[in-house]
Amino acid sequence: MATSLQDVIALLESDTLAAVENAIAIHVGERVNRDHLHITASLMRGEISLSGLSSDTVAALLRDRHDSIVAFGVRFLNDDPDDVDEVVEKEGLGVGFGITYAIYLHFLETCTSDEFTEFLKKRRIPGARKFAADLRRVHAELTN
Repeated sequence: MATSLQDVIALLESDTLAAVENAIAIHVGERVNRDHLHITASLMRGEISLSGLSSDTVAALLRDRHDSIVAFGVRFLNDDPDDVDEVVEKEGLGVGFGITYAIYLHFLETCTSDEFTEFLKKRRIPGARKFAADLRRVHAELTN
């Protein structure tokens, strides 16, 4: 199912996403930068499409799994404070990161390790295997 750019823009502008992202940002002492929404929409459209989820499913995850996504995002961002990107320090967290965390959490809870690693490889995440292991560890720390 193809995700339209308009659907992604609506998701990026939604109160549901803002609630998740603002909660994470407050917990980690950052702000959410919504300045480049239309550029981000293109990138998020690709990420949602690669995940195999619809924008409606992502919206439902953000709504129904709010607390879990916030806990995951806070734990992930606090996992290695020395590894904070200079851009994040200067510009804040880019709008849409809550979508990414919702998709990661969905994969961690519903897919095999290999499927999750393959998704990250399709997204061209450098060191996808290690990154997947790090995310699985963060998730396991939250669920144990």
